[in-house]
Amino acid sequence: MSLQIHWLVRYTLAMVVMLVAVAFRLALVPIMGLNFPYITVFPGMMFVALTLGAGPGIAATIFGVLLAECYFVPPEGLALSLEEIIRAAIMMSTSGYVGWVSTRLRAACKQADTEAMAAHTAQAALRESQEDLERAQAVGQVGSWRLDTRRNRLTWSDESHRIFGLPKGTPMTYETFLSAIHPDDRQYVDTQWQAGLRGAPYDIEHRIVADGKVKWVREKAHLEFDAAGALLGGFGITQDITARKETEERLQHAAADLQATNASLREAQRATLNLMDDAVAARKKAEWLARFPHEDPSPVLRAAADGRVLYANPAA
Repeated sequence: MSLQIHWLVRYTLAMVVMLVAVAFRLALVPIMGLNFPYITVFPGMMFVALTLGAGPGIAATIFGVLLAECYFVPPEGLALSLEEIIRAAIMMSTSGYVGWVSTRLRAACKQADTEAMAAHTAQAALRESQEDLERAQAVGQVGSWRLDTRRNRLTWSDESHRIFGLPKGTPMTYETFLSAIHPDDRQYVDTQWQAGLRGAPYDIEHRIVADGKVKWVREKAHLEFDAAGALLGGFGITQDITARKETEERLQHAAADLQATNASLREAQRATLNLMDDAVAARKKAEWLARFPHEDPSPVLRAAADGRVLYANPAA
């Protein structure tokens, strides 16, 4: 507080406080007489030192001692004995020390307030960043996770919980993760993870069972080792690729249907070409036999309008 008030105002306030303290002591003279001359002056000096700082505290001490010696210490007046001078010096030293400590405390409090404000700002920025990350993960359907192998503790992001259909707060371990894997893929995933623990890349696709539905996910991990090569843990992502897999499956079915249709078309084309070839051959044969009826193995007769046989081949 003293750092924000002009020095002249601080010293003026110190004098006013001491005048009030002395006036209060004067009001107590009918009750206490001149005993305890500093009973109100000393608290006033401490108050000034604590609130206004060391300089105003020392000034208030000098002013208060002079007023007390003048009004309450017989013989009344400003003449000070050695004992009174020593007492005043002790009081000024005490007041100065208290003021110095007060100044340091206020500075420390101000620094603490500044640091607290900075920490609050940093926490707010961290919360905003975390919220942005969670929104981005929800949009991209990509969750993150961290595994502490020393504590066998698995931590999932909100999106990972959503992908696997497990509520937040569920105790997570590697075994919990494995239990969510499709039974037909569980051994494959565990084998790949164990290989990853030995240094192999961990980037796989597999099925899970979430809320009674089969989903496809892609998982990729970065494992962390200490200087001795011991595994510390891992960080990774889980991406819901169910829509992509379903699209790929539909494309495969469509490709298979297209291939079958093409095969049918090719077979129909071959049959059509064979029929056309047979028709051409039959026509050529008919034309040839028409020119040479005696070569036709079938009976051929040509008759006139009156019934007379004009021609008969050998078969007839």
